[in-house]
Amino acid sequence: CELGCPAGYSAGPADLECFACSAGTYKPTSGSGACLACPEHSTHSLLNASSVDACLCAQGFVRAPSWPEPAACDACEAGCRADQKYEQM
Repeated sequence: CELGCPAGYSAGPADLECFACSAGTYKPTSGSGACLACPEHSTHSLLNASSVDACLCAQGFVRAPSWPEPAACDACEAGCRADQKYEQM
């Protein structure tokens, strides 16, 4: 029997209870599926994130024009401002 965890939560061992997605992960749908890791060069500090939009690009990287499909962080090119710890553009 599949445990119906809400978005932002994944099922634990044996599908007995739901656990919040940890920092750096998210789960956009309900169900027993696993939490997904933020794209490469991005993270967040939230618990139970339900969208890839919670993921912020690391210093020196910006969100790719294709965000969120696919979600990716591109290296910041010359003239680009990405001087904060995490940049969301």
